[in-house]
Amino acid sequence: MMLAFLGVLIGLIPGLHVNLIAPLIKNVENFSFIVVSIALMANFFEFLRSSLFYSPGEGDVLTVHPMRRLTEEGRFLYGIKLLALGGLGGVLLSVVFHPLLLSLIPFIYYEVKPLIPFLLLLISVHLILKDKVPWALTYFSLSGLLGLCALNSNMREPLLPLLTGMFGISSLLSVKKPFKRQMKMVSFILDKVDVMKGLFLGFFSSFALSVIPSIGPSQASMIGAEFERKRKDEVFLISIGCINTSDVLLSLFSLEAIGKARLGAFSYIREVNLPLLLLVSLLTAFFSYFLLIKLSYFLSKRLEKMNLFLLKSSLLSLISFLCFYLDGFKGVLVLFFSTLLGLLAERKGVMKSHGMGCLIIPTLLYHL
Repeated sequence: MMLAFLGVLIGLIPGLHVNLIAPLIKNVENFSFIVVSIALMANFFEFLRSSLFYSPGEGDVLTVHPMRRLTEEGRFLYGIKLLALGGLGGVLLSVVFHPLLLSLIPFIYYEVKPLIPFLLLLISVHLILKDKVPWALTYFSLSGLLGLCALNSNMREPLLPLLTGMFGISSLLSVKKPFKRQMKMVSFILDKVDVMKGLFLGFFSSFALSVIPSIGPSQASMIGAEFERKRKDEVFLISIGCINTSDVLLSLFSLEAIGKARLGAFSYIREVNLPLLLLVSLLTAFFSYFLLIKLSYFLSKRLEKMNLFLLKSSLLSLISFLCFYLDGFKGVLVLFFSTLLGLLAERKGVMKSHGMGCLIIPTLLYHL
């Protein structure tokens, strides 16, 4: 149980990942149960890190902007509950439909895989055409160029400065007013149609994750978002939560079905006892859901008391230190340029999601 709490720390601390921890504990008894628990807990608590500390990972990078908006409206806890609900729903759906998923994954891997990059390209073009085309295209292209440089360098953690600067730090610097008093929202009324739509879109989109290592949760969420016309924050955040936790179990199912797992940490699993792992996943998901809500409630009461200047300077110092510690001046340089690109998007009023060009363009070039 103590090792499972590593998931909380991994989720909250920028730069940490279950793939870094797995080699250190691979010889521990019941390793498979522990690493699945850690991965799930980390994915739940990443929501809090990206929303409160403006340091997103690949799985929750697109949550920063809507969560910032909700926090400015005093609805931080509401947003966290939406993400947590999606995360819990993703695990439940993965467990319920795992027999179907195990049979579909080989088919998707061998038959549908070649079409995914083209689908990403079509969606990217469609999103650019719906926005301020010159600036959206500029932002998408420059982020792709920066992504190519960072991902093809010898940096240890290129995604930390790349995503944190573009989506996190730039959003943090754009916050001008102190946080409002946050509503308690112990319970909230949510349209059942929105819940089902968010879970369905998230679960449907997560199929791409199960077979293509270079497709991340954020790209998958872009696919799902195109099927939601109203672009409601509720549906979007639930779908992101669903994709983020489904990613863990789909990686496990891929290991079982085709012998390949998205998560590098799962490559150390010697034997897949699927029934017990599914039970562990369910218990971990419910525990993580309630723990995340409790911790978020505790922190939400202190948001309005935070000194905005102190918060900004502290987070900037922490992220800069981590980038320098992991990758030296290269990391700080990528952080600087990615922050500039994020601020460009804020200034010109284009969708931040175009910044996913930093991952989409390298993915397209890899597959084409």
